[in-house]
Formats: sequence, C-alpha cells, structure tokens
Amino acid sequence: EQITTSGDQPPGRSGHITALYRNRYMYVFGGYNGEKCLQDLYCLDFNEMTWKEVKSTGKKPSPRTSHSAVLDDLSDDLYVFGGSGEQFGFSNS
Repeated sequence: EQITTSGDQPPGRSGHITALYRNRYMYVFGGYNGEKCLQDLYCLDFNEMTWKEVKSTGKKPSPRTSHSAVLDDLSDDLYVFGGSGEQFGFSNS
C-alpha cells in the first residue's frame, strides 16, 4: 500500500539508514544518490505524515553509504558507524 506524505521529502537514494524513534518518527540519514554520497538527515512524523529536513547539532558524520546506525531513545542521539565514503572506502569519521 502506498502512503501519502507532505513536506520536504528526501531525494531518492540507496545505501542509507533508517531509524525509528519513539514509535512515531522515522529518521533517514546519508546514502548514495547515483552521483555522490550524502550526509543529510530527514524525519518522517508518522502521526502527521509529514517530512522535514533536520538540521543536526554537533559534529556531522561525513557523507557515506552502506553504513549502520542506532538511535538511543534515552539520550536522543543517533550514532552512525562505518560505511563507504566518497571514494567508496571505509569510513568512521
């Protein structure tokens, strides 16, 4: 079933992560758009069915694809690890 959403929808990509937060928000980070690795962060609010681009605080992970992540509900932090960077090598920065 296709759902209808509104707002600032993320551009198409592959190799990104998604993380569910408090059973209401789905975050999408990074990936590859066919030309370059990405480091943007988007959130879909399932109650409102709206997307927004999130401006993160602190040091931002480098652009990457094929990485992993976990979202900590207690600290409200998204931890991103590994993946491939612009030259499709390994990245932890």
